[in-house]
Amino acid sequence: MLSSGIIIDERQIELKDDEIIPFIKRYVNEHDEIKEQYDKFANCQMIVSDENYREFVVRILDWVVIENIKVYYPKDVKNLDKMAYLKAGFDLKKMDKYVLKGKRYVPYIDPIEIKIQELGGKVVNSPENEISHWYPKTANIGFKTPETLITKFTDEELNIIKRAEFNKFDYEALKRRLNKEALRQNFNLDQELFMRFGCASNKFFFASCHLPDMDFLPDRLLAYFDGLYEKLEWRESAELVLREFIKTNYYRRQIYHGMPLNTEFRIFFDFDTNEFLGIYNYWDKETMIDNLHSRDERMTFADTIPLIERDFNLLSPYLEDEVKKKLPNANLSGKWAVDFMYDGTNFVLIDMARAECSYYYEKVLEKQLSLQNNNK
Repeated sequence: MLSSGIIIDERQIELKDDEIIPFIKRYVNEHDEIKEQYDKFANCQMIVSDENYREFVVRILDWVVIENIKVYYPKDVKNLDKMAYLKAGFDLKKMDKYVLKGKRYVPYIDPIEIKIQELGGKVVNSPENEISHWYPKTANIGFKTPETLITKFTDEELNIIKRAEFNKFDYEALKRRLNKEALRQNFNLDQELFMRFGCASNKFFFASCHLPDMDFLPDRLLAYFDGLYEKLEWRESAELVLREFIKTNYYRRQIYHGMPLNTEFRIFFDFDTNEFLGIYNYWDKETMIDNLHSRDERMTFADTIPLIERDFNLLSPYLEDEVKKKLPNANLSGKWAVDFMYDGTNFVLIDMARAECSYYYEKVLEKQLSLQNNNK
């Protein structure tokens, strides 16, 4: 593992930290075409400094620069063991690739990402993504699902949320209504619960989702409002959802303020054709390393991912078989992402959304594109 220097494709150039910028400068100035690119790049920057040289070779030339216990690397880098550097104590700095557009360098967007944005924009606000749409259609198809209570916010409650006047929210009136709904639906409120909105959860601040009992509702809901109220600003109605808190018979460490790194799967399924489109690790290693910004969480993930990947690889074929048998029984249409958690005994169907607005759908499209190219 290179501790200080530069990686160009498969070539590693070992340099001391104070030698790196001078090396880059020499390289740039000795290659006329690259020097011309650099001058255009530097002209786009607000501040001219030695940092521009490092940023240029990473963003434009796809180099990896290891300097002062930091690893600067381009998005989608192929020649870097990020996990090894993470465990060795290095700070990882991902940089988006830039391309010249007109007279300016701008972030590069892969054509598949553009297609995802186009497709996702058409369905991201679809009422089909509400749990009240898909949960009744999947609750009895043979998968274990969390016991679920769905209630709508009143018009008055929703207006208070939209105005961010959370101190005016009547939490006691909401609790009374939930008790009445629970009694009517035979839902057990005397258990640990997972709270979410119909259209989204606040899982990246997981402590706000977890209700050890109903006394925690006001504090947890206030945290939800702080984090997610903008998702409700444009809505004419919104749902509050309480679900059975699914526990595992194994222990995993936590990130996101209390979210266990349980073994989870994201399935993509086309309900129009009953076609299984793919299965992916919810905790995809490359994705998580690039997107976890807390060093403590990165280290927790690095320590836990071998267990997750072991279980994922072992269990995926069994889940795929179950999905192909059971998901066609759901009365749904279109392409969907379906999330499962393994509790140690069962695959639990915990969440769904339209595929086009779900993470990892780009992997499905990349696989389809690769198959098309191979068949030409």
